[in-house]
Amino acid sequence: MKVYFISLMLLGMSLRMPAQTLVKRNYKPINDTVFKAGDIIKAPNIWFQFGACGILPEGKDSVQLIADFVLKHPKHKIEIGVHTDIRGNKTANLKLSQCRADSVLAIVLKVTGISPKNIVAKGYGSTQPLVDARSVGARASLEEQEMVYFKNKRVELKILEVSK
Repeated sequence: MKVYFISLMLLGMSLRMPAQTLVKRNYKPINDTVFKAGDIIKAPNIWFQFGACGILPEGKDSVQLIADFVLKHPKHKIEIGVHTDIRGNKTANLKLSQCRADSVLAIVLKVTGISPKNIVAKGYGSTQPLVDARSVGARASLEEQEMVYFKNKRVELKILEVSK
């Protein structure tokens, strides 16, 4: 396995760090009707409290869309996966993303009344970035940097098993 290094200029200091391995996704639309094991759906944006597990009011509609999806496919085994951006401590990001995934799952279970046997929550932290840190240029504005980081913050639904 090759390891590539990237350099970032932060406050005039050079920081050399391993480049992130990127994950490629071919998302299925949430309104599709036919799914197979391994399919991944990117959920609409769910807004969480900064550094916390709580879902902000702006994210409630997105959680409802997940609940509706689960109700339409009650026999499928589904994973709710939550990802963070690449900033911060990796262990803390894993814990935070698991806590957020558990929060989404709790609301989905409450809203739908379904059994938790066919739906699981998994926090991935920053282990599966879609956008590499190299995408954040030293000259980029703070807003541009945040937009790049935002792409890694996401909630995905993964079809683990399809039952007829």
